[in-house]
Amino acid sequence: MVEELTPEQEEAYKKILKNMLTSLRVEYNFVLKEENKRVCTHCGKPFSISVFSPSGRFCGLLCSRKHWEKYYETNKEKINETKKKYYEANKEKIKETKKKWKDANKEKIKEYRETNKKWKDANKEKIKETKKKYYEANKDKILAKKKIFK
Repeated sequence: MVEELTPEQEEAYKKILKNMLTSLRVEYNFVLKEENKRVCTHCGKPFSISVFSPSGRFCGLLCSRKHWEKYYETNKEKINETKKKYYEANKEKIKETKKKWKDANKEKIKEYRETNKKWKDANKEKIKETKKKYYEANKDKILAKKKIFK
């Protein structure tokens, strides 16, 4: 008979598993480092260090944008489905985190909005022209969307 875990025990097991996975990843990366390879954090495949670019990430390297774009295009539905599932499972936690960040960074947000407003005021013509070019290049797509929402 399997005994039910208390929430505290379950959380402790999750932390232990996370630590074990992290240490395994470090060991795996160490072995790959000797072969001048690293694991892409997006797809989990090992690549030559040359396709990575410097970053403040876990191992100091981030897979190149070109590789990530290629991976995203081939796995778009899978990635979006994973994001949806995560959001649905953690909706309250995400909202709480966003609210905490917003409360902690009120000055930063206010400063950003002021700077953005100043830039928009100073570049009205540039914005108008950019929007016009976008509309001309994507007229069919925009009109199709408007029909859907009418």
